[in-house]
Amino acid sequence: MSSPLIEATMSRSTPNSMGCLIAALPFALLIFGPFLVQYLIYANTQDMVEIRVVKAERVGDRSGDGARYLIFTPQETFENMDAMAFRKFNSADLYGRIRVGATYQAYVAGLRVPLLSWFRNIISIWEVEPRPDATPVPSEAAIPGRRCDSPHRSVGSASGGQ
Repeated sequence: MSSPLIEATMSRSTPNSMGCLIAALPFALLIFGPFLVQYLIYANTQDMVEIRVVKAERVGDRSGDGARYLIFTPQETFENMDAMAFRKFNSADLYGRIRVGATYQAYVAGLRVPLLSWFRNIISIWEVEPRPDATPVPSEAAIPGRRCDSPHRSVGSASGGQ
């Protein structure tokens, strides 16, 4: 038989695995939380869209680290960036294949949040012939409440005019 003093000492020296788990949880969330949030957003916001590129622009530093590739269309602006959730690490190659004026079928994911400058991300893209029944995009002059001399002019009308 062992004495109560020895039993108490032994029980205190045994690590509490649940306590270690609880202590490690905030650290794990800090490290893996952003990836989890990106995955959850991307997993629930996937869409297939047809886009006509009016402008493609690289924004960011010259070294390529932190550069963003923005793809402008008459309907909205998209971003082309690497996405760990989709194992997509070819954003520079994809950007190099995009031609202004071409029509593409694009698989996109993400949210457009203007306040945070978030754009939907192009995951994959392939060139297609424009659909003849596609709804034309009106020029900004045709939008009620817009002045023709507005500094926010569209790149071109649906018919391709300037």
